[in-house]
Amino acid sequence: METKEIVTQLIPGFAGLAVALYVAFRVSGKDREFFTSVRNWLVISLTCVLGAFYLLLLAKMLGDYREFPAVAINFTFSVALAWLSTAVVSVTSRYRDHNSVASFRKWVRREPVNFFTGWGCIGFLLIVAAWYLESTDGLEKETLMLVVGGVYVVASVAYDVATPTLLAVRGKMPAVSATVMSGMWVMAICWTGIPTVIFFLGTSPSILDHFGESNPLMWTTVILFAIMARIALETRFTAMQVKPEPEIVKREGFRSYDIPRGIYVIEEDRPSSAFSLFSDLVTLPLTPKAEIPGKEASAIATLEFLIPHGLVVTREYPEGLREKHHLQVTPIIWLTESPGERRIAPTSLTILADTIMRFMESNPNSIVLIEGLEYLVTFNELKKVLRVFDSLNETAWITKSRLILALNPAAFDPKDLALLERDRTVLKGKAGIDELVRESIVQGAQ
Repeated sequence: METKEIVTQLIPGFAGLAVALYVAFRVSGKDREFFTSVRNWLVISLTCVLGAFYLLLLAKMLGDYREFPAVAINFTFSVALAWLSTAVVSVTSRYRDHNSVASFRKWVRREPVNFFTGWGCIGFLLIVAAWYLESTDGLEKETLMLVVGGVYVVASVAYDVATPTLLAVRGKMPAVSATVMSGMWVMAICWTGIPTVIFFLGTSPSILDHFGESNPLMWTTVILFAIMARIALETRFTAMQVKPEPEIVKREGFRSYDIPRGIYVIEEDRPSSAFSLFSDLVTLPLTPKAEIPGKEASAIATLEFLIPHGLVVTREYPEGLREKHHLQVTPIIWLTESPGERRIAPTSLTILADTIMRFMESNPNSIVLIEGLEYLVTFNELKKVLRVFDSLNETAWITKSRLILALNPAAFDPKDLALLERDRTVLKGKAGIDELVRESIVQGAQ
């Protein structure tokens, strides 16, 4: 084996296989919620396909297979990876309501003919035709077939770019932060770049002859794969982006208090008092007599104090809450198993936690009310729910937010209730809230 082959093929082959094994190791340690997302399964599929790709190329080199059909294999993997790229774009944009495995399964049974399956069938037929031509006269001699394959790959990339862009222009895509957007674009470039590189550097006879053993195909795909894997595993793409909507149309009257930043547990049979407190905080302006902290420091600090951004996570029907508690535009996430906009399944704890964290990080000094802990514990182990709320505690303190957990104490075992109360300020129903309000009168308001 020549030194050039070792550097350009053998070493990157093992490096690519190492990246695939690293992704497999990281995925094996994920919580069960990770596997409830179709997008995550597509990341796993891409890892398996690329792992197989590097294994085959290593087998060619180490086994010295002279008749190895490199062009046909490169054609197969490029088409398969191109389809996977359109699949992941589809479930994160066009079909995002079906990103959960349960919803996706029901949707495919109901509508088996769609772009997701149709484009995959076209790719499969191209692969079958390619191997048929490989067995007859060699795929590298079939210019028309290579052109058709190139069109498939290019069309896939065009779809990947155009679909989310057009949906965003039409207002049908949830807004995301600049950080997340940049990460998504880098991931998209890497994912679409891998099949593009494999196809155009691995199937074109003229390019193969030009580079010879110095073909950069292996190193390029490994680098793109490593970048994409890191972003996919480290970034919270599972989160739903919730745009803050301050209640501009205020209710009549003023409030003279502002509860301290922190984490509260409000215990009552029905969460009416918790919702009333939240509603007062986001819809009633402070009395003009109040001395506003931060007024001398900056206008932003003053504004954050006067108009806090709110988020509600609830088991109750959102529209009923809006009418009852004067919440006209405040974002409300509904905990339900039925798919839809601003709905999260109770089993999707990772998505729920990431969504709330991202909201608090993007909106310091915000107010978040979570109602429905009993519902979450019904579908998940208490330990997992506690881990989620411990992480929310940390984010709330860092972002100086107020996190309110409303629960019915009768629904929990005393030991479990004690764990939920730990490191949180406990308020016993309306009496506890009234006492907190009295203690939270802003200086100068009386």
